[in-house]
Amino acid sequence: MKIYLYSIIVVIITQLSAFCEQSVGNKKLNDAMAERAALMVKTYQAEDQINKAWNDKKLSSPEIEKLRDRYRKLNFEIIEVREKLKAKVNKLPEMQKKAEKVKAMKTQKAVLEKKIKDLKK
Repeated sequence: MKIYLYSIIVVIITQLSAFCEQSVGNKKLNDAMAERAALMVKTYQAEDQINKAWNDKKLSSPEIEKLRDRYRKLNFEIIEVREKLKAKVNKLPEMQKKAEKVKAMKTQKAVLEKKIKDLKK
């Protein structure tokens, strides 16, 4: 009987020892993962600052301001060209047909919405 109890105690101590070692290993793993997560956040923040720096007014020089002015002008030109392009494309016969279909669908939708509203009463 004593041998059986000693065997159980040895098994329990062995399992506790293994659990403690595993807990120490888990703590090391958790610490490493937490450190990695903190580093990832800092890295993301630094990259974000770098990616936004081109538009930061605090970071300036005459050459940078000249490039920013050119960038603004090019953006305005892009918007202007896009609007001209949209107007030309919308004048094409197939686009006019699609626009008429959209108008008809919107009218049908309004009729259905009124019908649904009336049915809810």
